Amino acid sequence: MSTCHSVLALILLVSLLVAGCGPTAPPVTSMPAPATEIAAAATDTPQPFTATPAPPEATAQPPPAASATPVPPTDTPALPTTTPMSPTGTPVPPPEPRVQGFLLEDVGFRTPESVLYDPEADLYLVANIHGEPSAKDGNGFISRVSPQGTVHALKWIDGQAEGVTLNAPKGMALTGDRLFVADIDVLRVFDRETGERLDEMPIEGARFLNDVAAQEDGTVYVTDSGTGMIHRISADGALTQAGQVENPNGIQVHGETILVTGGSNQIFQLGNDGALTPIYETPDGGLDGLIMLDDGTVLVSSWMGAAVYRIDADGQVSELFSDINTPADIGFDTQRQLVLIPHFGEDRVAARPITSASQPGPASGLPRYEPAECQFAEVPGYDFDCGYLTVPEDRSQPDGRTVRLHVAIVRSRNPQPAPDPVLYLTGGGGVDTFDYLPWFLPAFGDAILRDRDLIFFNQRGMHHNDPQLQCPGLPELLQRLAAPGPNGEYIDRQEREAQQAAFFADCYADLVAQGVHLEMYDSATSAADADDLRAALGYDQVNYYGSSYGTLLGLLIMRDHPQGARSVVLDSVIPPEADYYIEFGLNAYDTFRKLFDGCAADPQCSQQHPNLEEKFLQVVDQLNANPRTTTWNGTQEVMYNGGTFIDVIYLFPYIGEPEMAIEAIEGASKGDFSIADDWAPRNMDLDSYQIQWGFYRNRECREEVPFYSYEDYYALMEGLPPQIVDHYKPTWILGLCETW
Repeated sequence: MSTCHSVLALILLVSLLVAGCGPTAPPVTSMPAPATEIAAAATDTPQPFTATPAPPEATAQPPPAASATPVPPTDTPALPTTTPMSPTGTPVPPPEPRVQGFLLEDVGFRTPESVLYDPEADLYLVANIHGEPSAKDGNGFISRVSPQGTVHALKWIDGQAEGVTLNAPKGMALTGDRLFVADIDVLRVFDRETGERLDEMPIEGARFLNDVAAQEDGTVYVTDSGTGMIHRISADGALTQAGQVENPNGIQVHGETILVTGGSNQIFQLGNDGALTPIYETPDGGLDGLIMLDDGTVLVSSWMGAAVYRIDADGQVSELFSDINTPADIGFDTQRQLVLIPHFGEDRVAARPITSASQPGPASGLPRYEPAECQFAEVPGYDFDCGYLTVPEDRSQPDGRTVRLHVAIVRSRNPQPAPDPVLYLTGGGGVDTFDYLPWFLPAFGDAILRDRDLIFFNQRGMHHNDPQLQCPGLPELLQRLAAPGPNGEYIDRQEREAQQAAFFADCYADLVAQGVHLEMYDSATSAADADDLRAALGYDQVNYYGSSYGTLLGLLIMRDHPQGARSVVLDSVIPPEADYYIEFGLNAYDTFRKLFDGCAADPQCSQQHPNLEEKFLQVVDQLNANPRTTTWNGTQEVMYNGGTFIDVIYLFPYIGEPEMAIEAIEGASKGDFSIADDWAPRNMDLDSYQIQWGFYRNRECREEVPFYSYEDYYALMEGLPPQIVDHYKPTWILGLCETW
């Protein structure tokens, strides 16, 4: 991204916001900066082309410090707003989001099996097995979590603490001041308020105690999936057998009704005589957690269905939540009407609002925004609210799969912010939006936050989302290909491209096998997601600010969803008709020409560095004939040729350092490759873990490459130096997309 473009775009954005353009104001696009000197002329360039080109923001360095950010004049007129006013004239604050909930991941949970709501403490208890479900390893622990998604105590009860035994905790129940926990063959008892150990009740012959439920009189029931027994423990500690069924799992006591799930798709009612009568059936088996609400509604989790089912009082079964991987023993927050779902195999816990009985189906309530913990390191000095947006994967099938997008709202420094926030559309098309907040907020965000909230989100398929279009292992592959071969030889381009094409073919097959509908992960769908985010947060209109690839989303929003756009700022525009890889070589050579011509026109530069282009091409030929070896990360040997040298020289104008390009060419022509040796590994994507390559390649192969041809490429490149034509020919991307 051009820094000067970004500053101009920010001026335009702030001007739009301060001037108070109405809903009908035309969209504004950024204007190119005048190329009045070598640096300015050479920085307005496309992104470097490498063996696997990274998105622009993945290789560009952060913009200059925040001091370069323009500050709006203090005497500008206040922005007219449509903020509702109370009868006394005081602005009425916007309502809080109606829907609550969270998703907690990467916070330390380990095989969470059960979640229980404690209404007295207004906290959630999470039982973590932390090992094998039948292992007596002392690794289990119980966490305490707030309804806002904050972990109060990860190991509130810790099996490794002195005086505490907790191996593989599963189901839990509360009665009086006691917490009961099923632990393989022992029912353990802890203080409900402090977590201190109170008692333990070994159950003779038990093999796999699973779930626990309690009646108001203190009677406790516990299922044993290993023996099929359902045990009853009276308030005075007497143990009796309450019933038996194959593979009993979840158990729920509601008044006089006792429900039990078995290994099949049936839910049983336990009678006083010990008989278990099947009363409900679900579409899939592997039933686990069980909840019964006051109105008779039953909620049950299903491993085989990857779902939570809802059974109305009349017995009608519907899918409440779909695509819930490994849903174990669910709980229910009666105060907030949230279903508490432990994802057993994913070390995460979700709290999701229960669908109203008046809503017609599983996809009702979409799009839906749910508050959640930020899944990234928050930037100090800024007020963050985070959450997840849930939308259909395929909007033509609203009852089908859903996708979840991570969202961050940075709150305005104004206690009464304007009612139309700025929603940022990230560039790159494959980078994590939240990785760039540490430089974006001080450099560009502060001016916006004076009066408005600033909203960020990761596109579907990206980091912190569900699902993620990951292709794990690419950096490791590139590191192997960059290293010298078995005999110290340079691994040539044909072999590199073949191995990368095979890698992405495998990644494509893996994603399809996971059930991901890749055709639903394109730019137009992401633009629809942005508009759904606006609506789910309750805004009539927002101001969109897109940079680089984000400008394509901005254009699509203006085309497909104009009603929600108060204004749109396009920073460093990517025209939809641009053929990125086909035109890249021509654009890159234009950058080189500006660099060489600018030096030739400058008396001092031309005297110190004559014949710069000739030297450049000679070094490229030299390195193609004899690739060099350098080091990456201080230890690993990597090799580079003339093509990588082209990438290095191109990168310097891109990051605003054209003088370094001149120094690198001059030095290499005289045998000094120190600059090239240092920068070459940085152009090989050797540590490109931050890029979601599955998303990036999917978008390229669906939206860009189908319009490419070698004929178009060679027609554009006619008359250019053969070294440039050969380096930028799009053989690798065309070959890769044949299998994607």
